[in-house]
Amino acid sequence: MKRPGNYRSSQLAIATIILSTAVPSVAQTTEVAPDWPANDVMVAQGEQAPVSGSAAGPDLRPVVPMGGNINPFSGSIDPFSGTIDPFSGTIDPFSGNVDPFAGNVDPFAGNINPFEGNIDPFAGNINPFHGEIRALWGTIDPFAGNVDPFGGNIDPFEGAIDPDSGHILPSYHQMNGFWQSFGASWRQTNLQLNDIANNGDANWKTSRLNYQITDLINQSRNVWGSAIEARTGQSFEAAFLDPLFSKFGITSDRVAGFRSLTAAKRAQLVTDWFDGLMEYTGNDRVDHWMKAVNWTPELTRIQGSGADSVIGILDSSIVNDPDLEGNVFHSGGYQAHVGGHGTGVASLLIADHDGRGVMGIAPNASVATYNPFDDTGSASWDDIQDGIVSLKSANASVINMSLGVSGWTLHPEWNNVFNDSKVKKVANDTVFVIAAGNDGMTQTQDVEFKRNADFGLIVVGAIDPVGNISSLSNKPGSVCLSTSGHCVDGNYLRDIFIVAPGELILMADGNGGVTRRSGTSFAAPLVSGAITLLHDRWPWLAQHPEETVSIILKSAKDLGEPGVDDVYGVGLLDVEASQSPLDFGALDFYEYRNNKKIKRTASDLQRTGVGDTWNADGIFLTMFETIGKTYRDFVVPFSDQLIGQKSSVTGSNEYFQSYITERFVDWSTNGFTASNTVGGFTDIASYASPKREGWNFAVSAANPTQYLRNGRQGEIPHSAVKFGDAAGKFSFNAGYGQGAIALLGQKSFGLTSDYDSNNGGLNPILGLASGGGFVDAEFAIAKNTKIAVGMTSRRLDHSENFELTEAERAQLRGAKDYQASAFNLRMTHKPIKAATVSVSFATLDEKDGLLGVQSALDNDLRHGSQSRTMTLGASFDLPHGINIAASATAALTKSNGGSDQNLRTNGNVRSSAYAFSIGKQGLMRKNDRLRLSFTQPMHIENGTVEYSAVEVVDRSTGEIGNVTRSFSIADESRRFTGEFLYATPMKGGGELSFFGRAEYGGNSGNNVNQIIAGGLLSIPF
Repeated sequence: MKRPGNYRSSQLAIATIILSTAVPSVAQTTEVAPDWPANDVMVAQGEQAPVSGSAAGPDLRPVVPMGGNINPFSGSIDPFSGTIDPFSGTIDPFSGNVDPFAGNVDPFAGNINPFEGNIDPFAGNINPFHGEIRALWGTIDPFAGNVDPFGGNIDPFEGAIDPDSGHILPSYHQMNGFWQSFGASWRQTNLQLNDIANNGDANWKTSRLNYQITDLINQSRNVWGSAIEARTGQSFEAAFLDPLFSKFGITSDRVAGFRSLTAAKRAQLVTDWFDGLMEYTGNDRVDHWMKAVNWTPELTRIQGSGADSVIGILDSSIVNDPDLEGNVFHSGGYQAHVGGHGTGVASLLIADHDGRGVMGIAPNASVATYNPFDDTGSASWDDIQDGIVSLKSANASVINMSLGVSGWTLHPEWNNVFNDSKVKKVANDTVFVIAAGNDGMTQTQDVEFKRNADFGLIVVGAIDPVGNISSLSNKPGSVCLSTSGHCVDGNYLRDIFIVAPGELILMADGNGGVTRRSGTSFAAPLVSGAITLLHDRWPWLAQHPEETVSIILKSAKDLGEPGVDDVYGVGLLDVEASQSPLDFGALDFYEYRNNKKIKRTASDLQRTGVGDTWNADGIFLTMFETIGKTYRDFVVPFSDQLIGQKSSVTGSNEYFQSYITERFVDWSTNGFTASNTVGGFTDIASYASPKREGWNFAVSAANPTQYLRNGRQGEIPHSAVKFGDAAGKFSFNAGYGQGAIALLGQKSFGLTSDYDSNNGGLNPILGLASGGGFVDAEFAIAKNTKIAVGMTSRRLDHSENFELTEAERAQLRGAKDYQASAFNLRMTHKPIKAATVSVSFATLDEKDGLLGVQSALDNDLRHGSQSRTMTLGASFDLPHGINIAASATAALTKSNGGSDQNLRTNGNVRSSAYAFSIGKQGLMRKNDRLRLSFTQPMHIENGTVEYSAVEVVDRSTGEIGNVTRSFSIADESRRFTGEFLYATPMKGGGELSFFGRAEYGGNSGNNVNQIIAGGLLSIPF
């Protein structure tokens, strides 16, 4: 290719760092590191490439690959400092702990050797080969589903049949047992090596070490030898062991060879040992990134495998891999291999699911490639422009560019690239995916960037195997993509920044084998693969790049600070979520039953859920989602007989999207909670399981530590269970604790203090009976109307009531335990989707009390009292996360037993209470919450109490008689309470909250008589 006559002076580099070398196999090289061009940069970010020619002359090839002549196991990278044991614990990449390299995994801290430090790769509790048949390949079927995602004859107990040799390969059962045994042996070998290194050698130690090494070899030969020989035609030693040991300088004197290895080299050796043997399983390799981004080969199969899509790869040439080269129909540019970088990227995109090696996200996609790097390993910005034009001539709808400029997350020169006349002419209807670079820096300089709705742009950073931002990954910071120096909301780099796994990724090595590498270069193709699946299932999305980008970004899993942040951007790529509806509540639904199409609404489906007979009746739903100026359609089965089948009801013959079924079921469960509270603030945690077989189930509980202070030591912590039918026609709730919350059903008031008998505004009369056992049953009587009946009770031992002073407890020493029970009847109606109104009627029976008051004298209130209440409630969900709620209660209370007790009411005692609140979610951040409330606690409007006693009625004669006196118990003034609550989640699962409370009472001289304020920081550990 002709060297361009003009150029720009920015340094462009491939965004990768190799963190491992090729695993020994028949077709693999045994070199320690690939032959990278000597003038490559980014051994450390910011390092400049050597310039061809005179040092003082112009840099004619300023664009260079990121990498340098890197030995991935020497230098300044240590991702495994600390104790690392990939062979203990349970590692199932599709369930549970998906971390084969737990510990301080920092690929850019300390030494450049990723295996350097205090390494025992088989010590600790992270054993992927322990317990069930679980390893790096998953469970018996690592991609559980109803089809065989691997293809071929796979029998987990008999072993797969090698398509090349016809030999039966090791079964999952054999592999599981082997790795457990091998891991235990390796631990002992490693300990022996450490002992020799630390305490000196002895003949018996050498003999023991020789035995241990021989045992490792014999175990491997016994399980894998025949499979290796059948495929390669060579012995176990010739095809596998000798190349592996030669790579690490281990000769016939194996003891000396092992002793010469550092702890880092030993960790590399055992990793290569594992990867090398696993090439002979007869199954495609499963890697940790798959679970992290929520991808399975079954998902790819359902979405079409990329067969109708064209991917553009702007990278070094794809070499020595017929599997990948078979997908390439267009190529251009230079022929430089650049250490197999382009081959590795391509394998993550299009590697076949053929029972061997790496699996790509879109294995059937057509590929157009353009190599901008010449034999010096450098390129110019004009090469990049030429590459884009070439790839667009092949109709690529997504172009992966694992390229980055040292010191930048997004270099300003990209603006000139995309606005160049020849690029601009062809770049419409394209999504460009750019790697963020490997400096580990945060961009601080704004970028002048002219946005163009005709194409889409995503910048991809990397996370480590435990889900934290990789220390190699560049970050977006708070910089703006400005237009003429102006920045508007939504035009920040973080708004188009997403992360994906980018450390220790298994990929093709460009030499016919596999290797593990790290870099944002290898995070980017995972995003490009997800886009390819979108364009395959919905080809018209290729003409809507802005909508395509929106789907990828909006479906990301939030990481770091809530919402879009300066480190993770929008969050972690979620492939399955990107292929699923973004919001079920905004879809148009059609139910197919017995070949008939029935229009359904989101509210109807969420209320009814999945019907009991849907599986037997072969029901499926079609769903239509509006995305910007276009749409997506979905065909979702709810019957086992449809899984793995195709449907043409939406106009093309496509697979039923069974992966969406569970998502729909989970969504339709959201309204079912055990505590009857939604949103806002609550001190009762609730968990609802997904609807199953027509039923819901939920549990709720309060923090037990709340019952160890504040006068609640005598109470049992709240706990409850709730179940109901999926149609929402019936539910039953029972438990012990805060019965008032369950019985009133005021979903916008979720704090137990809202129902407190002393300070709460939500029927404090009912609150007097809240604290013991309760039960509540709700029934639908019309489409949007339900009735509920419930009971609650409370018994309180005064000696354990630490809200009372010692003097008050002494006065009540002769009184019986306070006992109260209540019955409640509630009707709830939803006139519109966003509004709920309710009315409740309740009766309260106090055994020997009056509105919570007792006497130490048996005859004063021995017949107790009864209260009747009516409560009106309303709640309104407004746009922008705002909720307004109100509740008002009126009550009549009358003593029982007439005059047959000394203390009694004269007629009815009237009381009232009310509460009003306004809440906002997403005030300053995505998931923060604010609530302002105003409450009038229980207020006695009017009422008279009579008291009868024997007194001297005539002081002159000393005559004694019964005297009845009456006095008003009406409150002279009203009490009011105002409360402020704010909470925002913290990174790592904690929460920062602030609160304030002010109480006002007329007895205080029209002044606020109490103010409380404070804050709370909770940090999980």
